[in-house]
Amino acid sequence: MSPYIVHLLLPAEYQENPPKPTDDNVHILRSPDMNLYVRGYDGWLIAKSDRETAQSLASDLDSVGANYKKNFHFANTYSSPTHTHRHSEVMFVALDEPVCI
Repeated sequence: MSPYIVHLLLPAEYQENPPKPTDDNVHILRSPDMNLYVRGYDGWLIAKSDRETAQSLASDLDSVGANYKKNFHFANTYSSPTHTHRHSEVMFVALDEPVCI
């Protein structure tokens, strides 16, 4: 099983001076600016939907010769766990200027 890391975006007012975590397993990480290839889908973020959507996006990126990090991808979901209609997405980091697919 691949490791999963949970990232949470801090609200704008906390980004310059984030609160100190109270748990040793929580870390503040500053991500650099990056271009991403993103494919969204409706539904729960589960291993099967994540894998299938990532494979579909990777196949389309490969077909147009896009240069991207192939060894991992990000997966996001934006809806509250209490909502039945969920929006999720997968993302690959672009290594060059992104191309349209």
